[in-house]
Order: sequence, then C-alpha cells, then structure tokens
Amino acid sequence: MSRRNISFVICTILSSICLTSCSYKAFEDSLRNPQQETESTDESYVNTASIASQGEGSKEDGQTDKEGNVFMPGETIKSPVGTGEMEYTLQKTEIVQNIYDLDLAPEDFSFSGKSPIDDSGNISESDGEKNYLLVAYITVKNCGIDISGEKEPYPLQIEMCSGSQSNVLTPDGPFLNFAVYFSAHPQDDTKRYYFFRLEQEEEMEVVLGWIVSERMLEEPYYYVINSQGDAEGYQYFQLNEK
Repeated sequence: MSRRNISFVICTILSSICLTSCSYKAFEDSLRNPQQETESTDESYVNTASIASQGEGSKEDGQTDKEGNVFMPGETIKSPVGTGEMEYTLQKTEIVQNIYDLDLAPEDFSFSGKSPIDDSGNISESDGEKNYLLVAYITVKNCGIDISGEKEPYPLQIEMCSGSQSNVLTPDGPFLNFAVYFSAHPQDDTKRYYFFRLEQEEEMEVVLGWIVSERMLEEPYYYVINSQGDAEGYQYFQLNEK
C-alpha cells in the first residue's frame, strides 16, 4: 500500500472513535494505523507536509498570488483534476455541538463505525473532553474538467480531509481526519458518499463537516486540498482563528 493510501486509511478511523471511553492519548493514538507506524520506523521516511503562512501579495482571477500554502475565507485554491482544475473557495465556518443547530439529521452523516451523535443530536464527549462538528461552507467550480463521457453518474470526488497542525506535521504523519458530512452526497448511492456531479464551468455551494475534539481546536485546524496527492503538494484553508 502506498504511503498516500495509508494516510487515507488513517482518515476513516477518527469518525468512529468519539464514543469510546479512552483517554485523549488513546484518542490521538487511534489515528495512527499500525501499518503506518511500522513503516514510519524506517529512518529514511520524511513527512514532506509543510505549512507556511501567507505573505502580502495581490489577487488575480480569485486566486491569491502570494507565497505560502495557507488560505483564509474568501480566498480560492485551484486543485488539478485530470486535464482541468477544481476551484475551492472557502466562504465561512461554523462549530456546533448539536447537529440540529444546523438543521441536520443523523441520516445525513456517514460514519465508518458507531455514530457519535446521541438521540438528542449532541456530539458525544470522549473521556470528559468535548467534541464538536466543524463545518465549512465552500464554493466549488469545475474549471475545464470534461465529464460528458463519464458513465458514472457521480464522477467527481470532493476534497474531504482536514487536520490539526500537529497531526499534519508530525514526523510519522501526516494524519488526516475524514469528513463525516457532505451536503452534496448522492442520495441513491451511499457507497460513494464523497462523490458528486458538476458540469464543466458550473459551480455550486457545498458544506463539509468533521468531528473534532476540543484539544484539536486549541491549535490551527485546516481543510486540506490536494490531499490525494503527495503531502508536499498540500494546500490549506485555515478553519479556525488559532
């Protein structure tokens, strides 16, 4: 399994652990796949992810033209897809403890294990530590990706990973958090929850959500773009004000 795929396996674990009675250390350790832990003991492995704050600069065609790879609300990141690009523009974020505050229902979510949402719509705690639903409101635009010949009704995959600064930069990482909510998920195909359809040159508004712990929010927390590629190519939207 490639290191890229291993990191993606890690993402799926977080969404299933928020109801356990483990300590926070165990909560953090559960993000780490044993196979990746074994491989990371190789002294030759280097986590190539980096996070660099933006400098001053100008903007052109909605794309921020300045050094660094961290972007803020109102800015746009272009992610290459095939012969075209997908544009992501972060509009705003919200953090809630109850899904009903956002008019969501438990069946709107996708978890790999037991749902951390209780009967009242609250996000359950982990060993006394609060967990939250962090949601990002995003505009996505299909720039030159021709899907006219696709037989698959939902041929495009949304960028669905996020992570705290320490989990992205940890030497044996990066360790990323898989989204548990995607507003545009197919209603008739639960196995392709993160896939969608968007015709060439069209755009739409989507919402993504992640379960995050109180401690994760004590440091910068990012929506990761280009997460399916090499870590050195990651770009980030900062989702909180840390």
